[in-house]
Amino acid sequence: MADATSTPATLVDPAAAPARPVYLLASFGQRVRAHVIDTLIVLVPTFGLWALLLPPLVQLVGDDQRLQDDIDAWDVETGEGPIGRILFWMLVFSWVIWGAFVVVRGVYEAVFQARTAGQTPGRRAVGIRVMRADGRPVRFWWALYRALLVREVLFGFASLITGGLAWLVQYLWPLWDQQRRTLHDVVARSRVVQDAEEA
Repeated sequence: MADATSTPATLVDPAAAPARPVYLLASFGQRVRAHVIDTLIVLVPTFGLWALLLPPLVQLVGDDQRLQDDIDAWDVETGEGPIGRILFWMLVFSWVIWGAFVVVRGVYEAVFQARTAGQTPGRRAVGIRVMRADGRPVRFWWALYRALLVREVLFGFASLITGGLAWLVQYLWPLWDQQRRTLHDVVARSRVVQDAEEA
């Protein structure tokens, strides 16, 4: 039991307590609109990266002696020709084009989310943000892990194996998930919410 000379406990008036933020889950439409805006923005630096990467790649194709030999030996009647080598170079071009876009988008999202508490310009325009499920702050490396490793590499590889089905399912997942998460949100333990209102 405390004596009369002890320091009295500090009482806090509940009315004076700071308001707590209340978060509502972002709608599927908000997420789509933000994604479209961010994709259009990301295309600008991606075009710049393509302008740097593609000319040397075209030069490599021009210097490919095996391709030239296959073209010279192309037999129209038997169908034997450079189809395999052409498919090889088409695959290389596809990986370079897609890879550049993926890396630029992953870094773009990580930089903006770390600087603006989970927002990119597209998300800010529609009033939503990414949050970690455990409430910890969104930092660059976590945002890069979510965007690049989980969404692009993990689900990108799964999409290659499933012919794009994994990509479709993972982006449509919020339509039936109770917390409106994509599958990369589930793996990364993140939520996309509307900007907080004071409660």
